[in-house]
Amino acid sequence: KSTDVAGNTSSPSTAFALTIDTSAPSTPVITTTTELTNDKTPQIVGNADPNNVVKLFVNGVETGDSVTSNDSGNFSIVPTLELDDDDYSLTVKSFDEAGNDSAHSAALEIEIDTTAPEAPSLSTDVLLTADTTPSITGAAEAGSTITLSVNGISTGDTVPADEDGNFSITPSLPLNEGLNSITVTSTDSLGNISASSTPLSITIDITPP
Repeated sequence: KSTDVAGNTSSPSTAFALTIDTSAPSTPVITTTTELTNDKTPQIVGNADPNNVVKLFVNGVETGDSVTSNDSGNFSIVPTLELDDDDYSLTVKSFDEAGNDSAHSAALEIEIDTTAPEAPSLSTDVLLTADTTPSITGAAEAGSTITLSVNGISTGDTVPADEDGNFSITPSLPLNEGLNSITVTSTDSLGNISASSTPLSITIDITPP
């Protein structure tokens, strides 16, 4: 109401409903389980209270990245800035419409690894042969996948390096007669690919004397 200088009082104003909310949102949960990746901007998914703003923290520092959880509380957030190769502790916090913030979620401990394996080495010393599908041996990162190339073109042939890094790979299609340049690459479990090995030059000679 308002009262003028003569003492006249107005009718009451239209009522204004005000809700006081100081309750913190529920602590969000990260459901992503990836602990090792070569993705420098990994997607983090989880669940929070519905329609809350979810903010991302890396090693306890807010990144400035935020998303709004949907009506079911689900969210997906990706860091804008790439993470360098290292170990990280990722958490999220939830903020409701009134600005109340939750506790930090349980941390997702994640390692970023974009480092390629070292280039494999070839130990085959055969330089001249009548075998059009010669075995190529060498050493690479243990457990990595070896891919064969002939004259700079992948043959599609792969083998795993053993626990000591040793491998032996054979072309599935016969090599052409003449000089062939053989190389291999190594791919780790995350998909990081090494540089090619030093080329091995093998001459195939199937022409009778």
